[in-house]
Amino acid sequence: MSTKHTIAFFGATGGVACSSLALALKDGHKCTALARTPDKLHKMLSEQYHVPTSIIDSLLTIHAGNIKDPNDVARPLISPLQPSALVDVIYYSVGGTPSLQISLTQPVTLDDPTICATGLLSVFSALTNLRNSGIAAAPNGRKPLLVTISTTGITSKKRDVPLVLGPLYHWSLSVPHLDKKKMEAHIFNDKGANVRDFVVVRPTLLTDNEPKGLESMRVGWEWGVRQGQEPGPQLGYAVGRQDVGGWAFRKAIVEGGWEGNGDGIHRHMMVLIPFESSETSAPSRFSATPTNTYIRVTDCFSGYPNYMRKKMPATHKPAPQAPSLPPELWIRILSYHTDLTHLWTTCRCVSPTFRAYTEQVFAEYVLRDTHIDWHLEKYNLGGRSKRPEVPVSYSHFSRDNHKTTVYFRDKRKKGDIGRKAEFERVVRRWEEQVRSSTPHMPNYTVRIAGVVNDTELPGLSVDAEQREIGFEWRGMFGLFFREQARLRQLKEQWHVDTAKKIQANNVRIAKGAKLLPSDYPQLYAVAEIELRRRIRRARLRERYQGQEELVWAVGALESLESHGGAAGGGKAFRLLPDSGIPGAGVGERWFGSVHLVQGLYLDEWSCMHRIDTKAEHLRDGDGEGR
Repeated sequence: MSTKHTIAFFGATGGVACSSLALALKDGHKCTALARTPDKLHKMLSEQYHVPTSIIDSLLTIHAGNIKDPNDVARPLISPLQPSALVDVIYYSVGGTPSLQISLTQPVTLDDPTICATGLLSVFSALTNLRNSGIAAAPNGRKPLLVTISTTGITSKKRDVPLVLGPLYHWSLSVPHLDKKKMEAHIFNDKGANVRDFVVVRPTLLTDNEPKGLESMRVGWEWGVRQGQEPGPQLGYAVGRQDVGGWAFRKAIVEGGWEGNGDGIHRHMMVLIPFESSETSAPSRFSATPTNTYIRVTDCFSGYPNYMRKKMPATHKPAPQAPSLPPELWIRILSYHTDLTHLWTTCRCVSPTFRAYTEQVFAEYVLRDTHIDWHLEKYNLGGRSKRPEVPVSYSHFSRDNHKTTVYFRDKRKKGDIGRKAEFERVVRRWEEQVRSSTPHMPNYTVRIAGVVNDTELPGLSVDAEQREIGFEWRGMFGLFFREQARLRQLKEQWHVDTAKKIQANNVRIAKGAKLLPSDYPQLYAVAEIELRRRIRRARLRERYQGQEELVWAVGALESLESHGGAAGGGKAFRLLPDSGIPGAGVGERWFGSVHLVQGLYLDEWSCMHRIDTKAEHLRDGDGEGR
């Protein structure tokens, strides 16, 4: 029977560390973790890694805190089994959030460019403080083992990056690499003062691909402090986070033997998937279709999948003068782009190749951070008023070659929704809401990386038994980000117009004129509501094209507002047929259709209020690692 360790995790919400933590909990190890938002870590373990809640509650202690505060860091370093001792293993996988910046020398930076190095110094500082207070070793009398996740591309020894990746690898990732290099230097300089030994795990480019298993991984290593014979690295292009997390837990912690005998072995790890097996057989044929595995369909220079090639005219392609970059690297770089609107509406349109790469990013990363919340009508059950919400998130893709449809599922347990009668009622009402959803009253909100809207879900289908919906994800992103881009354009124009108005007002004031309240520009918070209405109404006019009465009603909303609707007054909702709305007067074509305009206005107000409420909750509530 293997020894059960106590393990402290830092950066546990990162893909590598979280997969290691999940394995440790399932294996019965007692763990602690530091997290800025403990609920986020708990949710990741239960939903993404399927760790039972009972195991999380019994084996994991999550401490809320900041990695830069030694006092916060000290708490998870204390053994949960013996308060007078340290944990057996420290698992350090802290990392910053990458983002693109306008720079020729450093295009990729981090939200905190020194987080890895300063975070590790906080760990060492906390260990020193604990030692001074009498807590210096684990229950076995030894200092903890340090296992940390670093990266390839920073060694001063044998080259560990394939030649084809070298120039762009070092150019585009220089800021994150500098942070990792400083972190490793702190480990080497510790010289056993705080930890008995260390294993530095250096994976290549990380992906969210499905795990291949330890048997598919090739591992090399080199010394960290001492000198001597060493096999050196294995070269490869990409590896899944779950595979790295599995290796770090199974090999470095459970099996052991990868650390040194007191002076530290720096284990340099390079993992690769079998068909990406060596530098001499570099991946020359990949598609960037949105799946978790790459399929051989075309070469890197054309780079787009077959279903797109059929639409492109045959052209002569000149012989390449330099090796093309593998799709994994382009996808990795594009995944750092934090402006998703620009990524979808601009980068995706650069070429068929970039379209494929961008769609891969959205399939592998953005869809998993997309949430759709269905808002049910208020009802009464057992004397209590309820307004339930059904949240659905990514589950899987359709089985066709192009992964046209994505399926989102309600992942809550039945008991979390309510007792049997309430559960059945909620599911029934949810199915009705999905099937009755209309363009002007969608009954849901779509949330993508903190931005909320209610644009259409093309090809929407529902499976009430599975509590699952399906829709065409490319079409959904297209509609969502088109409106975001339009809002951005209108906002820029508002700033230009406002600046001109302020300048004109200043000229008038200089001449001694007095300004009226109407001369002052609107606050953007007020103007934004009108801009959003314009975009929303343009959406409806496009969607209802060919339905003349509905198109007229959408256009008549502005007239309704001028009669008091915009002010929230009751006058707009007591309008008679001869109210003055163009086309609705006695004898006119749309006589008697004022109620349709009023209904559209109420639906518009309700939907915008729902979006604003959801966005406000996100700002107030939701808020770490490699």
